[in-house]
Amino acid sequence: MSKIEWKSEKRLLKDFALICKTCQSTFKSKKLCKSRLPKYCSKECYRLSLLGKKPNEKQLYALKIGRTYPHSNKGSHWSEQSRLKLSKTKKGIKLTIEHKQSLSLAKKGNQIKHFMDNWETIKSRISKALMGKPQPWNRGKNHHNWQGGITPLNFKIRNSFEYKQWRREVFKRDDFTCQVCSQRGGRLVADHIKPFSLYPELRTNLENGRTLCKECDLKSDTYGGRAVGKAMLAN
Repeated sequence: MSKIEWKSEKRLLKDFALICKTCQSTFKSKKLCKSRLPKYCSKECYRLSLLGKKPNEKQLYALKIGRTYPHSNKGSHWSEQSRLKLSKTKKGIKLTIEHKQSLSLAKKGNQIKHFMDNWETIKSRISKALMGKPQPWNRGKNHHNWQGGITPLNFKIRNSFEYKQWRREVFKRDDFTCQVCSQRGGRLVADHIKPFSLYPELRTNLENGRTLCKECDLKSDTYGGRAVGKAMLAN
């Protein structure tokens, strides 16, 4: 068939009435051509026609590699405007349990490409977001290394969030400078003016802390239980 003949035939086909396979209504289509006759009057009818059907080979392969099969008219990617519209419409809507289960089954065993390609960046972002914040979901019985509560009380206190926060605040107040020899930076210690063991109520009191370098800390009156020994001798 020549181009002229096909053009004249196409004009006639534009007025040709088609019957939808889903709703049986008549419709006309501008996408009519010699190699393709539309079967459905709308996208909704096409969607209804797919209910209960198994995916074809192309769709199965697309699911296997973690990519949705692109629509023939839309291309393989969503536009930015479409993504923003979808995000706004779905914001605040909670997924049902059935929806969550189906998503879990669909993704099980498949690597998420975005995480694999940007894993180092994602790790650093998570680390910065959680830094200096309490994590109650990962403490005590919830921790993977929980051994029935055998950790000594002294170790628990010195590794608690409150104690670490106190230590940071002492360093910031003293500008990371030793209060005895005026050395700034290096190996610093947050020392208790009144001993840790003798004054439990002042352990996280900011006024009871001072910044010392490691050398000055070794020479202090409270290092290594010296204050406890003096208190015992006094009694």
